[in-house]
Amino acid sequence: MIYGIFGAIIMGCLSTWYEKEQKRRTMELERAILDKEDTHHFVSFLPAASTVLGRIAVGLSICMAIFFSLGIEEKGKDMIPYFVIVAVTLLIGILFQVSGARWKMIVEEDDVTVYPALFGKVKKFKISDIKYVKVGETKKEISLYNAQNKKFYTVDPATTKAPLFKARLIEERLLQLNELTSN
Repeated sequence: MIYGIFGAIIMGCLSTWYEKEQKRRTMELERAILDKEDTHHFVSFLPAASTVLGRIAVGLSICMAIFFSLGIEEKGKDMIPYFVIVAVTLLIGILFQVSGARWKMIVEEDDVTVYPALFGKVKKFKISDIKYVKVGETKKEISLYNAQNKKFYTVDPATTKAPLFKARLIEERLLQLNELTSN
């Protein structure tokens, strides 16, 4: 059981380190872009709440592991379901931290690069590849379509620089201002 507690602590520390390392690397790029940040140059991230939720889940799993391990002598093998709950909570926390640290959208002039949250390939496309834009009715997400009317990416409105991306689409006359307000 002590190994489980140490494992949870080590995994929590590793995911926190990974998050900070990703942010440090991205900050270097953002500093270079920051001098000229506008609708043509910016870096967008997931909201900070995702990494905060991840840290809370990791801390909660460590506390649960310690709390559950106090009664292990009396309960014996009946503790396995509790530690499965601890493992699942730890995994969810790590996934939230890693996804919050890894996902980013970089816009430089006409080039857009999107790094995936967890799995998948880096998506690269040009603003000029966008032929049609549709704004969702409930969440106000922006769906991007190519020349074949095939949706190839969706921008969530909760990202940090979503208003800059919307302004860029308005600049390129792909999105009308009244489309944003009427939905």
